[in-house]
Amino acid sequence: MSSITVNKFTGQKVLPVMTDTSTNIIQGIQAPSELGITEYSSINPKYSLSRKDYADAAAKIGCDIDSIKAIAKVETGGRSGWLDSKRCIILFEGHIFWQELKAAGINPYRYSKQYPDVLYPYWTSKYYKGGSNEYVRLAKAERISKEAALKSASYGMFQILGKNYGECGIKDVISFVRLMNTSSHWQLQLFVNYIVKRNLAKYMKNHQWDNFAYYYNGPSYQKNNYAKRISQEYIKLKKG
Repeated sequence: MSSITVNKFTGQKVLPVMTDTSTNIIQGIQAPSELGITEYSSINPKYSLSRKDYADAAAKIGCDIDSIKAIAKVETGGRSGWLDSKRCIILFEGHIFWQELKAAGINPYRYSKQYPDVLYPYWTSKYYKGGSNEYVRLAKAERISKEAALKSASYGMFQILGKNYGECGIKDVISFVRLMNTSSHWQLQLFVNYIVKRNLAKYMKNHQWDNFAYYYNGPSYQKNNYAKRISQEYIKLKKG
């Protein structure tokens, strides 16, 4: 049985590499160093957020608490930012990976036939697996490029893309992923940093959800009723 190890980047204790093998999600992908099936996971992440945590975040943004909670509910489908395996939830985006490989000077066409489920030029939900299986997709992408792969997943209760680590006030994507796996407090703080940096606070303050959705979720936000869903969740929260 694997023992607890120490993250070589952070000095933080991490879960043993065998944590998820009992559920058969690794599917032959080897080497925990190929991300983080466990490499960046905290052994005891802190899940809970207090009202004060939300109040402090709302004060920094200049909005009400329910605006933050409504966005989190939509981004997580009403669930938390965590998997049962004590890792933050992620969603791997193969079209972002395509872009990040090109930006790194790597030709994505060279790998697209071998890895069609993690590398494609345009957005599609066809290859989404959900839950821990998104880590399988991420680990597969890391075989091509670790940094590009980490940048191509969205993390935590607010589903912020790894490539936006700088706009969250973090120096590199590895540190960003580590913090996302540390606590719900850090997931909330990185969201606050991102909102302020991107100048999106005004849309949250005024409940201009279409404007918010356009810049936070992307120009195609209407395809999944993103703004409408936030508005609906916000109304539910206000009604108690």
